[in-house]
Amino acid sequence: MDVQGEPEFQKNYWMDHYANLTVEEASDLDKEERAEDLSLLPSYEGKTVLEFGAGIGRFTGELALKASQVIALDVIESVIKKSRKLL
Repeated sequence: MDVQGEPEFQKNYWMDHYANLTVEEASDLDKEERAEDLSLLPSYEGKTVLEFGAGIGRFTGELALKASQVIALDVIESVIKKSRKLL
């Protein structure tokens, strides 16, 4: 897949699999995957981090503890609207 098609592919994947995720389901998913997901990241201490597909900021707080700056970005409109309401 070429790089230009990647954002659309990711958006479609998340819309197909997670767009209607309930809070309880998201919490369970987070408990299962959080530690492993964070352990796979390269060192980001003191660096600027782009959190693509940030949703409601699942990793934002933890990333901000070590990174110099975190830019949280999402592509799913319904998630973006929920995030602004929560903020």
